[in-house]
Amino acid sequence: MDYRLNFDAVWRDFDLLLSGLGLGLGLAVVSIFLGSFIGLIAAFAMISKNKLWRGIAMTYVTAIRNTPI
Repeated sequence: MDYRLNFDAVWRDFDLLLSGLGLGLGLAVVSIFLGSFIGLIAAFAMISKNKLWRGIAMTYVTAIRNTPI
C-alpha cells in the first residue's frame, strides 16, 4: 500500500491553528493565575482566627473536593 499524508489543509489554515494555540495558552495562563489566587485566599481564610472566614473557606474547599471532574 502506498499511502501519503496530505497536509494541505493544515498548511492552508495554519494561521487559524496558531491563533487557536495562542487562545489555549492564554486561557491556561489565566486559569492558573485565577486558581492560584483563589487558593491563596482560601488558604489564608482557613488559618484565620475569624470563624466566619474559616467556615466559608472550609465549605468552599469541601464543595470543590466533592465535585466530580
